[in-house]
Amino acid sequence: MANYGMAALREKNFRRLFLAQTASALGNALVPVAIAFAVLDLTDSPTALGIVLGTRAATQLLFILAGGVIADRFPRRVVMIAADGVRCLTGAAVGMLLLVAHPSLWTLVVLFGIDGIAAAVFTPAAAGMTPAVVSPGNLQQANMLQAMTQSAAAIAGPAIAGVLVVTAGPGWAVLATAASLAVGLVFLGRIRVDRPPRPADPHFLRELRQGWDELRGRTWFWAVVLSSTAVNGLIGVYMVLGPQASRQFYGGAAVWAAAVTAGGVGAALGGFVTMRLRRRHPLRTAVPLAALYGLLPIAFAAGAPPVVIMAVSVLGSVGALTFGGVFQTLVQQHIPEHLLSRVSAYEWVGGLLVYPMGLALAGTLAGLAGVRTTLLWVGAIQVAVVLVLLLVRDVRNVRDRTVDAPVTIGEERHGSG
Repeated sequence: MANYGMAALREKNFRRLFLAQTASALGNALVPVAIAFAVLDLTDSPTALGIVLGTRAATQLLFILAGGVIADRFPRRVVMIAADGVRCLTGAAVGMLLLVAHPSLWTLVVLFGIDGIAAAVFTPAAAGMTPAVVSPGNLQQANMLQAMTQSAAAIAGPAIAGVLVVTAGPGWAVLATAASLAVGLVFLGRIRVDRPPRPADPHFLRELRQGWDELRGRTWFWAVVLSSTAVNGLIGVYMVLGPQASRQFYGGAAVWAAAVTAGGVGAALGGFVTMRLRRRHPLRTAVPLAALYGLLPIAFAAGAPPVVIMAVSVLGSVGALTFGGVFQTLVQQHIPEHLLSRVSAYEWVGGLLVYPMGLALAGTLAGLAGVRTTLLWVGAIQVAVVLVLLLVRDVRNVRDRTVDAPVTIGEERHGSG
């Protein structure tokens, strides 16, 4: 493994990007818990919390396409530094206000709205940065290392935030997010990449259209995006009804917690599997693996034994992470460098839009059909929506352009940022 899966970490620029994004991912994972208890402590109102969280999500959705244009127009490293710098400052401002004052709800709404805009700018820039700092033979391994770290942060972040809230208060939890982002800024500042000449086009809408045309012209890409958009909505339903099923069918939260923990284990295993997965037509393997995640709501609906649910959660997370890493690598290989952030932004729009819709509709669907039936249909549709991708010839035939290239160990990549 040291000579293969971790080869990307031997490249200095990628190692710095990896550490920067690890710190940023941890800061992102701290945010939901920190925000929740900060707002509830101030207002004791779930409605107020919904306003703050909704504002952050809405601004991220509204500005993600603009973020793609910005990241393709300017050096991506600079864009990432600026975006996380803004988020660091807003986090520090909120944390200090919570410690020394009593900020109004609308102050928090404005600050977290700014945070959402900065996140919208950061995300497409980060999507285009990895191929600039790692050699082509190590690209898939680099993507999987980043995905594994984000999965680990998603588990560790809420736990750390919860401890800080209980022991020190919400203000310190919010300050911890700012500190994590500050650490990431240090590593981002040490990355050295050259920015290649890019086509100059000062017209914002025309640049957006160029990204859309690039997406639309690649059947394998838009087919996967449509499928992923539908799956994100279904996962939103599952994320609400899964805990309810745990309480209703298993007598408490323990089975849901075990499933989530097992999913974290599966994400780590998926990363190690994918770092060694080299296929000329990788989606032929990755698509069936991705369908495994749809078995999890089916297992809850069937009242499967807890050990079976944990096993399915491990397998589903292996499949989901494997598919995500493989697809991200293909996007970075096939989309022209100067369009990469704009195309990635379109990919994000679907998830940012339909996942909250799934969360919102879950209760209504369960009220109409029942928790068990809804989960059964959610899982079955998810499996079908994923597997139907194999009927698309371009999905089956898209090639990994570096599969025959040797994995580079220790070579430094001086790419574009």
